[in-house]
Amino acid sequence: MKISQIIRLVIITLVGLIFSLLLMGKALALSQIYDGNSQCISQSRKTLTDAKICATIENGNVVFRGEGNNNQQGIYLYMNGYLKTIANQNTPMPEGTGKFTQFGICPAFDKDNVVFIAQGSEDQQGIYISIDGFLSKVTNRKTSIPNGKGTFTEFGSCLAIDNETVVFIANGNNNQQGIYIYQGGLLSTIVDRTTPIPGGKGTFTGFGSCAAIDNEKVLFLGYGDNNQQGIYTHFNDSLFAIADINTPIPGGKDSFTSFGSIK
Repeated sequence: MKISQIIRLVIITLVGLIFSLLLMGKALALSQIYDGNSQCISQSRKTLTDAKICATIENGNVVFRGEGNNNQQGIYLYMNGYLKTIANQNTPMPEGTGKFTQFGICPAFDKDNVVFIAQGSEDQQGIYISIDGFLSKVTNRKTSIPNGKGTFTEFGSCLAIDNETVVFIANGNNNQQGIYIYQGGLLSTIVDRTTPIPGGKGTFTGFGSCAAIDNEKVLFLGYGDNNQQGIYTHFNDSLFAIADINTPIPGGKDSFTSFGSIK
């Protein structure tokens, strides 16, 4: 073999080796939060087998619902490289009876505070928050509806949290529905089916599945009679329309006809 051929072969080999090392570097840069062999940090010490639908990430930390063998279920937080349990079926229900039996599919968190929906025996259901590892009730089916009648009957699967403030959608008897805020230990109504539609006609008839909150501003999708629809914000006790079906499309033709969901 000629020297030039040997040099060419060496160069090709080195290039291939460098390329392989780069790929390995990228692969090593990837990390998994958990898989089917991950240890569930709980009393039972089984492994996680499934995480359903929703996981939330903030500043590299992740909260999710996970399931294991023998109907295990819980809310888990991955933070600073470690996986820990927020609540599972061994956790007593705050201001309830017995322990949690099931958990909602979409927990949420902000600044290490985790909020989630959970159920217990005897038709118990509520929203719960973990602050600095301390678990407490936000609301449940025994909670009176602010500005409404009776108590809550059902809670939407989508929650929003900003620091220690929680926003959620809930239902009550006699077709009651609204968006509610838990702030400073107090529960109040943002908007419900008795609220007039800003810039529209009549009152709201329904709401999107999710609301959002940031710096005390609450954002939501609302509906009204005659195909009314819009995105609205609540701030400082005032309600405004961001855009509705009467709003001209910037750079387009005519006005909006519908809107995507809030996340």
